[in-house]
Amino acid sequence: MKYTILTDELVIRYLEAFKKFYEETEGKPIPDTYLDNYIRFVFNTYKNPDYLYLLAVEGKRIRGFLTIIPIFTIEGEKNGIVSHIYVFPQYRYNNIGKQLIKIADIWCRDKKINKALIYDKYDKKIWFRKRKSLKFG
Repeated sequence: MKYTILTDELVIRYLEAFKKFYEETEGKPIPDTYLDNYIRFVFNTYKNPDYLYLLAVEGKRIRGFLTIIPIFTIEGEKNGIVSHIYVFPQYRYNNIGKQLIKIADIWCRDKKINKALIYDKYDKKIWFRKRKSLKFG
């Protein structure tokens, strides 16, 4: 398994993987308008060093991904939101998600991001990076 950031060569495969992620988590096909907006968003942000699109790739197939979007608090503290974290069902329980989070934690530390927030599908907040330590909730 190789972990890499999103590149020009992988962007189309990432968008295909995102469509599958949406369909599995929402239980329905992704609406065209949502997909169009997300495609525009990805193309406008994936080369921006403040955004992270991290992929778990095996051969030519994406097995999982994690995305972080930067946010800032009123006090000016640098934070981020993990907008997506996903591992395809047939590859779960192989530590891919845990490895994505560990790599993202290192990225956050390098970017001086103090906190990165993950929302699970039940909207329970989990801070995975807070003051240089991994925290799993």
